[in-house]
Amino acid sequence: TTTTTGSTPGSPRLTRAASAASRTQSRGGGEGSERRMSRLWWGGDASSRSVSPTLSVDLSGPVNLEDWGEALTTWDLFYKRKSRKLSEMVHQGIPHSLRGVVWQLLAKSRANLSAVAPLSTLPPSCSASDDEPDYMALLKQTSPHEQFIRRDIARTYPAHAMFRSHEGTGQEVLFNVIKAYSLYDTEVGYCQGSPFIVGILLMYMPEDEAFYLLTMMMRDYKLRGLFKPSMADLPLCLYQLEGLLESSHPGLIQHMREIGVSTSSFAAQWFLTLFGNTLPLGLVFRVVDVFFLEGPVAIFRAALAILARSAGYIQRRNFEEVLQYLSRNGIFERFSDQEQEFLEEFVNTKVPVRRLQKLEKDYQAMKAKEAEDQHELKKAHQQIAKLQNENSTLKNKVDKLEAELEAMAQKVMALSVHLCDKEEELFDMREASRVASRAVSTSAQAAKPEPPRLMRKSAFDIVLEEAEPEPSAAAIVSAPEEPHAPPPQLAPPATSNDGTPQLSHDEEDAENTDSATEECFTPCAAGRSSQGPSRNSAREGAEAEESRIRAEQEGHDPQQQPQDQQQDQQDQQQQQEE
Repeated sequence: TTTTTGSTPGSPRLTRAASAASRTQSRGGGEGSERRMSRLWWGGDASSRSVSPTLSVDLSGPVNLEDWGEALTTWDLFYKRKSRKLSEMVHQGIPHSLRGVVWQLLAKSRANLSAVAPLSTLPPSCSASDDEPDYMALLKQTSPHEQFIRRDIARTYPAHAMFRSHEGTGQEVLFNVIKAYSLYDTEVGYCQGSPFIVGILLMYMPEDEAFYLLTMMMRDYKLRGLFKPSMADLPLCLYQLEGLLESSHPGLIQHMREIGVSTSSFAAQWFLTLFGNTLPLGLVFRVVDVFFLEGPVAIFRAALAILARSAGYIQRRNFEEVLQYLSRNGIFERFSDQEQEFLEEFVNTKVPVRRLQKLEKDYQAMKAKEAEDQHELKKAHQQIAKLQNENSTLKNKVDKLEAELEAMAQKVMALSVHLCDKEEELFDMREASRVASRAVSTSAQAAKPEPPRLMRKSAFDIVLEEAEPEPSAAAIVSAPEEPHAPPPQLAPPATSNDGTPQLSHDEEDAENTDSATEECFTPCAAGRSSQGPSRNSAREGAEAEESRIRAEQEGHDPQQQPQDQQQDQQDQQQQQEE
């Protein structure tokens, strides 16, 4: 006791420890009682300890060793009847030499009160008694997390003499405990924060006791929810911490929200390591003392103490400066020379359990609402996925129809080109037919005899027509019929030597006169005869002649029109068949 507590000869602490030791020796008597007391304090014989804890600073405070002697000898009765006094003793600080055994006693008492069922069933190769795992049997197995464990233990307390060397016993026992627990609780497996907690335990007890104490911490102190792969309880702890800050330090949390700093950006490591990588080790031990007495409430008290002592500094800093300060180095440097101030703030900070329970209910309600919203969102996503599938199906159909439409358009274009070619051929054929018809019509017209030309009436004929008016019908009827005179007897005509009749001079003159008169009056008579029957027929004939002449001038043959119409009908019929 004198060497571990660092007390000087004649000090009150040494006197009380000596009196407690003498009382214990008088009760148990002799050397056997002293060995039993040493085993109780250390959890085993001093010779059997693999590692001895070393501390550079003693922060245990003024401790009454007589009270601790009484508590250890009658622990169950003292824990039940003097719980208030035990709480004061723990808050003042557990003696360094008794810390390991007191932690185990507090954890076992909490386990008895909670009556929590053991963890998952052990593997068949591990034998267990009283629902406790066989540590040595677990060490003989191989863990799938060994590579990650080896990697992380080198970064666990690198400045501490116990874990500084890679070949030292500290890192080896640390590896064994973490490996055994990863095999024991396969649901948790291995988490990066656990080496800091196991390292704290190994500073005060052997590796097998550290392993059993770790199983109780995970089971009875609700750390499993923090170390599961899902870390389901970590958001709850951060939500509770933010709620406590709203009630105790509203200005601080408001400033942190304004600059965008959330509790998850700095406080997650506090819960996962029990401040093992944040505070100086002396302060970490004091926090762990209260943790074994009160449970996770001690973590909230330490977090509020850190933020309360740093509120003035945080409220004057921006986002980057606040995060840099709340990291490990910032807090460690600040409280390295303010340990007593932190301990005072930590002891005086009160965290009502009902407040934590209410915040937990609020968090559960919020999570239920989020789960409901998530369910609705999932249904909406499913509906969106369904609509997207339908949209994709319709798009494929549209693409297929567009491809068919494009093929049909190309086919129509090809048919249009073919039809244009046929129309050009038909037009050429029609033009050739028209030229041929025009040539035939022209040749036919050239072969027709010209109609007799109308001779113009001479002035003599006009005078005769005016002088000889046409007799009226009455005159013609009333005129008496003249008797027909017998034809005169003519002498036979004389003939020439070749037998042809030979006329006299008078007869030749008369014949010549008659023929000339006939030639003069024949056209006129023909003209009058054409006008005689009907003036309408003459007009129709003139119109027909004009139309024929106009058709010839325009290049159309009236006789060719029926042929053209017939040819057009044949072409239309051929197009319909195509």
